[in-house]
Amino acid sequence: MNSFYFLVISTFPIVISQCPSTGRLGPDNHCYAAYNSTGPGLPLGWMNAASYCRKLNGNLASIHDGFVNSFLWDWSKDPTVGDIWIGLYCSTSQTNDTYMWIDKSTYDYKNWVQLETNCDKFGDGCAYMQSQDGKWTTYLDCSFGANSFICKF
Repeated sequence: MNSFYFLVISTFPIVISQCPSTGRLGPDNHCYAAYNSTGPGLPLGWMNAASYCRKLNGNLASIHDGFVNSFLWDWSKDPTVGDIWIGLYCSTSQTNDTYMWIDKSTYDYKNWVQLETNCDKFGDGCAYMQSQDGKWTTYLDCSFGANSFICKF
């Protein structure tokens, strides 16, 4: 009897079991999970939110196109989520006065409320997405701001 075997090769990345049970698969085939900073033991500021994501083997979300931005914005409209920290930051000492993603991916998509703030003029800044319109803005003090954050895995 003859046997036939098929090999299927995919050009799409496959997400393997790193996705938390509360996570959702995004349009870029990455898993995203939202956390509300007002929960017990959860971080409030951008730096602590970034550390929390790293403990889970992820990063604060980086956004590289309008599809992912819309996906995260839809999530932020949930009353239990609201404004969300994203992984974009600017540090006069670490990023050479330019914005960059915490996961070191290319800063190739922008969705600012208005022109992005000038890092060397205003100092360090951490970005968040506004739940009202999905646009990005920054807090110059990364300790305050958005109540929630989204990790990308």
